[in-house]
Amino acid sequence: MNSNKVLPGEKSVFLSGFAESEIEILRPFLIEFDIDKFVLCSEKMLEMKVRDAFNFSDKPLDREKLPRIMLISGIEFSRVHEILSSFKNTNLDRPIFATTTEHNLDFTVKELLLHLLEEQKMMREKKNN
Repeated sequence: MNSNKVLPGEKSVFLSGFAESEIEILRPFLIEFDIDKFVLCSEKMLEMKVRDAFNFSDKPLDREKLPRIMLISGIEFSRVHEILSSFKNTNLDRPIFATTTEHNLDFTVKELLLHLLEEQKMMREKKNN
């Protein structure tokens, strides 16, 4: 986050594991938060740095081949909580939510997705113990 408490990167959302029909539901929801750029994960992006993937466009991978993740970038951190708490209004299955950091922008997309899945697994295990 910068000194203005804005997440690093341009204002956009990186999505993996969402169907096209779900994107059409997400679009008006996220526009309410002044986010109108959506980046859908493609096979070529998996080996790219996250920061580069935000500016790349290619045919998205089938949702069944990817974990369900929403990576939020470039907005005020205070708005993230609003998105998380309002997401239930979309009636979509909840994804793994993540935000950009200076550190994770330098991960490859594949590394980030694997890292987020591992974090989710550890949180589930901790919750069940």
